[in-house]
Amino acid sequence: MSTTILASDPSITYSPQNAWAPSGNGTMTTNNVGASAQLTFNGAFVQVFGTIPPISGNETTCPVSIYTLDHATSVVFNTSDFANIRLITNHIFYQSSLGLTSGNHSLVITAITTDNQADFILGTIVYSNVSVSTSVPSLSDSIPEPTPTSFPSSQTALSAVDTPAHAPVGAIVGGVIAALVVLVVAFMFYRLYRRRKMSILARAQDSVSDYPPSPGPFCLVCHQRPAPMEGRYGLESPSSLSTFPPR
Repeated sequence: MSTTILASDPSITYSPQNAWAPSGNGTMTTNNVGASAQLTFNGAFVQVFGTIPPISGNETTCPVSIYTLDHATSVVFNTSDFANIRLITNHIFYQSSLGLTSGNHSLVITAITTDNQADFILGTIVYSNVSVSTSVPSLSDSIPEPTPTSFPSSQTALSAVDTPAHAPVGAIVGGVIAALVVLVVAFMFYRLYRRRKMSILARAQDSVSDYPPSPGPFCLVCHQRPAPMEGRYGLESPSSLSTFPPR
């Protein structure tokens, strides 16, 4: 069985008290460096939920918080790892690891803030006697399990987003091979077509050379010089004969 308490519940001890202020719906807000909230509970599993505000105005960074369970290694949660262009409510900030023994435990939440940083908003704390996290109802769409880590840099987040997916090597190789096959087949058809055309032209030239050349045009009228004729003064050519009668 799980127990859910609001951040405004008196069982949570806030320090310093004037660094925290209620912000509606049972939530508590702070923007002070080192402001903390402590809860002592009896159980084997615990989760912390809160609100991630959008960055607006002169705010330049998202709130960061630290979670320490029974003086063990602290866990850092940085809200800049998530989309902060809109208000996100009931988002998980922390959950204990599996295998926590059932009994009394102390959880300390510390808000880390810097200049021009958005408010840290604590929503609810859920604890249970069951150590299996799946048995505890989730109040957020995405619930990653936070682990001890340093502050993530913006370059790491950008490189994770900008990393392109691996190209399908098999599809690329298949496309190249298909293109080569098409080119080879087209070249073979071109060679066969050109060879066939050259063969037809050669046979046409051979058939023309088998016929003898045609004779020149036949002359029906042959111009010959007229034979000399016997005239009055002996043999005379027709050109020398006069058509006029003698005087």
